[in-house]
Amino acid sequence: MTTTVTDLEDFKALDPFFRIVEKGLEGIADGEHFFDLLAEDVVFEYVITVPGYPRRVEGRKAVAELYRPYGTLRRSPGAC
Repeated sequence: MTTTVTDLEDFKALDPFFRIVEKGLEGIADGEHFFDLLAEDVVFEYVITVPGYPRRVEGRKAVAELYRPYGTLRRSPGAC
């Protein structure tokens, strides 16, 4: 299966997280990349969130777009 999410290099910062999930589902779920493991109509619901972050995301592509800027985010000076 080839992922339907484009520009996977954009997600390089999330590779450690993706590899853990992929390894955990190895042999019990189809798909080579994290996004391949998600159904097209997947729903992510976040119990805990922060201002500006959604509580619910629907669809594989929407999840990808939510995660896409992860590697470009920067912490504020003095942040923990």
